[in-house]
Amino acid sequence: MSTHQKSQDLTPIEIKLAYMEQSLEDMSGVVYQQQQEIDLLKKQVSVLGKKLKQAKDLIPELGDLLENQKPPHY
Repeated sequence: MSTHQKSQDLTPIEIKLAYMEQSLEDMSGVVYQQQQEIDLLKKQVSVLGKKLKQAKDLIPELGDLLENQKPPHY
């Protein structure tokens, strides 16, 4: 097999590899952004949970109301 033939055989593989590397970088960026958003949402849920607990502590009836309330599908 000649050097020219080897080069022609490798070119499509190299093109596919380049596209795959770019796709991997793109997906990595998306995963990073999603993790940042997940971290932010976790912090927000934690803050809201603390605020709800404070509200329950200030107004005991509120805690009873929330705990005994049936879900809307009942």
